[in-house]
Amino acid sequence: VLVPITMNFASAVSFYWLTTNLISLVQARILKLPVCRKALNIPQLIEHKKVEPPKGKKKGFRQSISDTIDNFRAAGKQIDRRAYDDQLFRDAGKAKPVKTYSFDPTKLNRPLK
Repeated sequence: VLVPITMNFASAVSFYWLTTNLISLVQARILKLPVCRKALNIPQLIEHKKVEPPKGKKKGFRQSISDTIDNFRAAGKQIDRRAYDDQLFRDAGKAKPVKTYSFDPTKLNRPLK
């Protein structure tokens, strides 16, 4: 797979890539050996419990694509709602306060006692 990509590389780059990959593969295999781990005081590998996938009917390809499109639409609507809310907030900050009461104490005809 990589041959068409790397055939125009300089030979030194290809040689470097090959040798470093081989060295890292050998190093990983050696460090997994219990004898080597014990000699270098490397702790044992932890084996985690394998989680079984949820049982039930798998979704088909079309259903997966449909769900993905629905998720994109929902995300777009959420972004649109946020932008709309931000605009309303900015407009409310610039506008004159709306009178929400019937009695205005600043406009009394008689003085308070």
